[in-house]
Amino acid sequence: MEKYKEIGIVRLNDFLFLDDANLLVESFNTEKLDWKFAYCCDSDVDFYPIDSPEVKILRGEIEHNKFGYHYDLLFEDDVEEIKGFGEFLLTDGVKEKVYEYTGEYYTSVGELFCVRYLSGDYLGLHNDGKKGKIGFVYNLNPTWNFTWGGITYYFTCADDEINPWKDHDQLKLKTVTKPVFNSLLLFDVFRPNYHFVSNLSPNAPYPRISINGWLE
Repeated sequence: MEKYKEIGIVRLNDFLFLDDANLLVESFNTEKLDWKFAYCCDSDVDFYPIDSPEVKILRGEIEHNKFGYHYDLLFEDDVEEIKGFGEFLLTDGVKEKVYEYTGEYYTSVGELFCVRYLSGDYLGLHNDGKKGKIGFVYNLNPTWNFTWGGITYYFTCADDEINPWKDHDQLKLKTVTKPVFNSLLLFDVFRPNYHFVSNLSPNAPYPRISINGWLE
């Protein structure tokens, strides 16, 4: 709890039983899933079928002067496992564990989705803007190397109303995290917690996959 109070970020390792975590990995690596390519430029989001010709071009684009992102996406209603993970987060045992680490209670799970980063995919600098009490990322990659990209950088600043692309000098690096298998990363949404995910390197041997959302 002290670490969360200090920097607003904490990781719960070994979040699921190992067999359950491995089953989730298998479920999100099957070819049967209907992933959509999400492309955002300045908060306008478009969705494309994975095999559409536009996707190959768009994966190479990165917005430098305004908010943007692109990656593959599945929503809660697309896959039963995502919905089941959300239900698990609402069990008393998980609520108690989250409170133990954060000092925060929650009663519901907000938006819930699964993200898959392929080569070139990224998430631009942003602040979650009070979408819930706690943001979370559950990682589904057995191993990860910093040199593969897909690394999350967290920043602090005194003013959450700044323009982060113009006022770089007001942002101070807080911490850097890589995906850790079967871990639940929690971060405080109410404090200015600017963050971004670096674009995935062509050298990454497999996609970066996680279940993301907010606890309310």
